[in-house]
Amino acid sequence: TFGHSFNNLEGTGPLSGAAFRSIDLTNSGVYGGKLGYFFPDRLNWLGFEVEAFNTTPHLKQSDFVAGSHLRVTTLAFNAIIRAKTGCMQRSDRDTSRRTTTGPRTDADRDDSFCPLQPYVGVGLGVFFARVSDGPFGDASDNAVPGFNGLASVRYYMTEHIALFAEYKYNRATFNFENLGGTTAGFRGDHSVSNIVGGLSLHF
Repeated sequence: TFGHSFNNLEGTGPLSGAAFRSIDLTNSGVYGGKLGYFFPDRLNWLGFEVEAFNTTPHLKQSDFVAGSHLRVTTLAFNAIIRAKTGCMQRSDRDTSRRTTTGPRTDADRDDSFCPLQPYVGVGLGVFFARVSDGPFGDASDNAVPGFNGLASVRYYMTEHIALFAEYKYNRATFNFENLGGTTAGFRGDHSVSNIVGGLSLHF
């Protein structure tokens, strides 16, 4: 995760009306998983997926406030559009799938293998954030709606196993209240970029 900033900061409660400078976010690791489905036949370019990932882009120390730990867990629901490139005829092993009696199946008609598949997606992110170990004490803001966008490419080593590399951009507005046991709080816009890679299984 490449932390961008926590900006458009303003106070809430007793701090209402107070504006603060943006706080830079640190870079961190990210991990997670996803489950998706692509439609068959003519709509096989369109799919939907749900994914969850966790990252820790901590709030950096600045000239007006000490740093704080920040953990963000994201649950996202995405619509995906993919393209199929590098297509080639399937090997002779696929001819064994041909039905010996009756009409040709959809599997019989799909006689090409497309190993390189770029795709883009956009979706609703639901963010769960917690700030801790800093001057504000511990505070959480959960089930916050936000933006999740992605661009990626997937390479199929076989029909069922693929490698992928993916860029994600996330943005959401967090509102941390009751800081340090008081009624004071602050809110701001959180934005990060994620570069991820992994192994995917297809059925």
